[in-house]
Amino acid sequence: MSKYTYSQYLFLDGDTLILNDPTTFLPKLNDVSLCPVNSKGVGIHDLEDKGSSYWLHLFEKAGVDLENIPKVATVASREKIIAYWNSGVILFDGQSAVCHDWKMLLYEMLSEQIFPNGQIFFTEQTCLTAILLSGNYTVGNLPVNSNFPVLKNRFRSLEEIKSASIIHHYNNLALLENKARGLVEEGKINWIRKKILEFDVYPSAFYSQIVKTGNQLRMTLMEKLYFFIYKISRS
Repeated sequence: MSKYTYSQYLFLDGDTLILNDPTTFLPKLNDVSLCPVNSKGVGIHDLEDKGSSYWLHLFEKAGVDLENIPKVATVASREKIIAYWNSGVILFDGQSAVCHDWKMLLYEMLSEQIFPNGQIFFTEQTCLTAILLSGNYTVGNLPVNSNFPVLKNRFRSLEEIKSASIIHHYNNLALLENKARGLVEEGKINWIRKKILEFDVYPSAFYSQIVKTGNQLRMTLMEKLYFFIYKISRS
């Protein structure tokens, strides 16, 4: 990433929401810093596990040393698995070539149509993991409050969520219905309101997750929040 201007870049998935300043907790001395996945998913416990053939093929392409593969504990289920990281929140060193290598491996896997469990989902995440296991880059851990999971089967308390700097809601926002005011402090709402007025932003761009339910359209909390802020900005 040597052509980029800044020393560090923070990549965020579209299903994340920044609640507090994350920079206080971000490490600065690695090519990449991120959290392990929340649960095993398409990951493997060992090289004999179901689904290992995909990973072995991926590791071969990335030049991973099979004798020295670290393990991680998943964030939510606390399983020990072969290292597999969550690509939803990633801190990059702006001078590192990791993004280039990640892109090249991803393109190769996409062109060969080789996917985890035969489905395209998580291909980019598994490819990034393989690049990070190649030994060419330093990998650091982000604190969980920088990629805080909101999961249907492991709902956290509102107070715990409010302490996070970045929540990763995976579109499970029905769990947080009617709590938008609790999640976003009045000062932050006022700041967003100011920006909406300044740039005259209508929140149609945030309606990509609208789900049609029968004859009704159901909005996610994020969309309701932006619509609410837009509405009160004009009132």
